[in-house]
Parts: sequence; structure tokens; C-alpha cells
Amino acid sequence: MQVLRFIWRKKNEDTDYLCTGYSQGYKLKIHGIDEYPHMAKRNLRLLLGHEISIALKPQMIVTSPSAADYSWEKRQCFFNHERHLRYFQIYNQDNCELECLTNVTRAMCGCVRFSMPRSNDTKVCTLSMWHCMYRSKWFLRPIPGLKRQPHRVILEMVKNCNCLPACSSVSYDVEMAQTSLDMEKFRLANNELPRDHLDKFTITTLAIYFKESYFISSKRSELYGWVDFLANCGGLLGLFMGVSILSLLEICYFITIRPFSVRSRIASAEKRKSNEVQNAMLPVICKPE
Repeated sequence: MQVLRFIWRKKNEDTDYLCTGYSQGYKLKIHGIDEYPHMAKRNLRLLLGHEISIALKPQMIVTSPSAADYSWEKRQCFFNHERHLRYFQIYNQDNCELECLTNVTRAMCGCVRFSMPRSNDTKVCTLSMWHCMYRSKWFLRPIPGLKRQPHRVILEMVKNCNCLPACSSVSYDVEMAQTSLDMEKFRLANNELPRDHLDKFTITTLAIYFKESYFISSKRSELYGWVDFLANCGGLLGLFMGVSILSLLEICYFITIRPFSVRSRIASAEKRKSNEVQNAMLPVICKPE
């Protein structure tokens, strides 16, 4: 099993509680190669002075090419060629939502965060615009009971984002386990490390690996096509009514050919009867010998 290991060493004097709050540690973002690492979404908090292990299990979803015949409203996903983004070449839901948030922030504040994608003529917001940037992100994820009066243009912009999932995507299920490091026993086991060295630093270790050596992908496809629908209807009719192809041909025969055949037979019988009547009415002439 291949394991990716990290060892972080942080100076204790660099801790700033006014900047990061009471919780100290690292933020970890695990994402696909085509996804922009937006730290505000689905990040993992790694505590200082702990030994952490993370097991990953990939979740891959692909879409059958036959599903492209349906509209995206029915399919509820976008192929890469169907949805184009301004700042990203590859479409996925996270990139779309980040681009939408960038556009909303720029429309509300006249600038964007330094971590957001932007063009050369877009300004980067300063700390004085923090409250405006904070308010803008709640338009994509509304909070019940939050009172605000957004502008009609902003609401229309959010409505037009339409960030559906990509038809092909890769995500990761994460299982994390952690335990605290006993630095004193670690120092005793490593006599080469001086005591003041461990007193000045906090060590954190991380190991990332795949939970299994293989994974099973999921495929999104149409549940019933026309051929499947007709086959299932024929099977149900055959099960409950004894219907077969010959039965369908007989129905077509009695609807189309049979009426004309009966009508033609009746017409022939009436004509033959008329001829017999006419022959019976002819005078009989007898010649004497």
C-alpha cells in the first residue's frame, strides 16, 4: 500500500488567536484534478500535535452516451460541451458555483476576493469590503430566517447560474482517524532531539492512502428506452392475455383485411342471387316438333 506522508512543524510563538480563533490547526481540501480548491467548502480540520490518518475511497460517476439524446432538464447533468464557463475549461458543479459566487461578489461589491478567479480588469477587495463579501456568499446558499433585501439583478444572476452536476465526475469519501502525539515520550525515544527543540515546536503528522486497491464506478443511463418499453409491454400482454406476434397479426387482419373480404363476399352473393332471379323470370319458348 502506497502512503503519502506529511510531517509539519509549527513554531509555538507563531500562534495568533486573534487571526484564527480558538481552534488552531490546518485545513485540508481533497478534490479532483479538474476542481478548483475552494477551501470554504468541504474542508477537513487537522488539529495540532496529532497523528492523523485519512483513508480515501473514490466515487466515480460516468454517463452513457445514449443519455446525450435527452435534454439536460431530464438528464439533470451537463456534459462538458454543453455548459461553458468563463474562468474554467472543464465544467463541474464546484467550478460553476465558484464562478457564480465570483460574479455575484463583483456585482455587489465591485471587486472579488483574492482567492477567486478573475480577469485582469477586476479589482481585488480590501479588508474594508469584508462585510460585503461575507453577505454575497449567502445568496447561493440561503439561510432560513436571514433578513435581507437583495437587488432584482442579483436574484436574476443567481437564478441563471444553473449549476447542475457534471455528467462525469470523481469524488472521494473520506475516513479520518487521529490521535494525540506524546511529545515527551517521542523525545525520550529520540535522544538526539534536544528538549528545547520540542518545547518550541508543535509537530503534526498526516498519512493519506486509498482504502482499497480498486473501486467500482457508477454509470448514469436511461432506465427505459423505446425498445425496452415495447419489450416490457409485449411481455406483460403475453403474460396476462396470452398475446403474441401472431395474435397481433390476427388483430390487424380482422381490423383491416377481414372487413373488405366479408364485404366482397356479400357483394358476390347478392350479385349471384340477382342473376338467378333474372334467369327465373325469362320466358320459356317451346317449339312443336
